[in-house]
Amino acid sequence: MVFLTKKKSDDNSVKIGKNNIFQGDTAIGANSKIIKDSIIIDNSQKIRYKSPKKDTTILNNFAPLLITKYGRKKIGISGIISLLAGIFTILSGFKSLLPQVQNNFSIDFLNIIPSFPQFGVLVFSIGLCLFILGIFFLKVIEYHDITWCEKCEHDFAYDEIGDPDVVETPTRFGYNVETTHTLKCKYCDNTKTYPEIHEYDKEGNLLR
Repeated sequence: MVFLTKKKSDDNSVKIGKNNIFQGDTAIGANSKIIKDSIIIDNSQKIRYKSPKKDTTILNNFAPLLITKYGRKKIGISGIISLLAGIFTILSGFKSLLPQVQNNFSIDFLNIIPSFPQFGVLVFSIGLCLFILGIFFLKVIEYHDITWCEKCEHDFAYDEIGDPDVVETPTRFGYNVETTHTLKCKYCDNTKTYPEIHEYDKEGNLLR
């Protein structure tokens, strides 16, 4: 979100100082979203606010079915294999569609990748599907591990309660966003939190 560094020059600009609280529906900066709760900037210039929950409907519906039927280990192995196969097949599709791409890679590396000039689009599409499937399987594993209750040992036991807390911290190259989720077990009422940390540049592009 660029509002950490972007300056306003028009007469309607708002000076953001320390300990400011913005009430109601507030949006700041070109990439900002409207926040229903307050935005608070403290003395360290960290920005704190509430964020809407992620939509986990797809994982919530499919992850229990896959884990129950095939098990965590098989899904994990399938995810890794599908991801690697997808990358390999995508490279093969690129090589088939754009022979000149060889100039950007080591010839020795490309020698192990087959080329199918007449089916380049099909090969690339298959690789993309395998890659997406692999990412999905690994997300299923991640979702299973997050929602497994270490107290009562039930799978998919945790539901998120409340809106996540977000803290944005300015850095030399942009800002870090730490989102803290609070989960509650539907079987034993145990609660836990887990953070997600992402780094953005000054233009709001995700770095990691």
